[in-house]
Amino acid sequence: MKDYEIIHEKYLISNYLSDLGIKNVMSLKPINIKGDENYFACELPKILHHMGLDYKSINVTRQVHSNNIAIAHDHGINFYDDTDGLIGAKGDVLVIKSADCLPVIVYDCINKRIAAVHSGWKGTANSIVKEAIQKMMGLGSRAKDLKIYVGPHIQKNSFEVMDDVKDVFEKNFSYEDIIFKKDETHYLIDLGQVVKCDAMNLGVKEENIYISSVDTVTDHRFHSYRRDKKDYGLMYTLVCI
Repeated sequence: MKDYEIIHEKYLISNYLSDLGIKNVMSLKPINIKGDENYFACELPKILHHMGLDYKSINVTRQVHSNNIAIAHDHGINFYDDTDGLIGAKGDVLVIKSADCLPVIVYDCINKRIAAVHSGWKGTANSIVKEAIQKMMGLGSRAKDLKIYVGPHIQKNSFEVMDDVKDVFEKNFSYEDIIFKKDETHYLIDLGQVVKCDAMNLGVKEENIYISSVDTVTDHRFHSYRRDKKDYGLMYTLVCI
């Protein structure tokens, strides 16, 4: 399957999500939403109208690399402080931000419920996607009905760390194939594999998990915190059913 379609060199559309009936957009590098919340009130409604999307609410995270997951409101434009994931229903537009971090979408195809999760390395180490799945299960979802999409993010070969970060993952997980030694002082960590293992441990089927192979560090169409450092920008991922 081709991972995505590019529209006007500004937007990425996931074919995996589209095939599930999920309206979705990931912004690309010509757009930078860093420090610009007016974008969501002024520009985003125009994009949603152009998409022909009949929506009830726009919900945007104010992320802090936490494990906090909020339930989306069903009307208006809403911002969620100290929040790194949202759960919504039909008509709720969910928006998360990233620049190397994993944009993770969890979809309950039976109950028509969806989550959007910002999973940076800290959130991944603290199993934020697992937190979102458990919260959805508390609302009536079943793991076997869930589909999971991990969008473009920093891939294993670009996520080079030292002992401090490696030790966090060794402490928190016993999964195989997540930590790879590069040399005497450096390691590579596969964040997508951590998310996959966490989900499967809760009963999500392996065939229902799709992980993009696109690397936001090496592909210059994307903003990248690791590559651009203090000059980094932010992308958004939005979904709606």
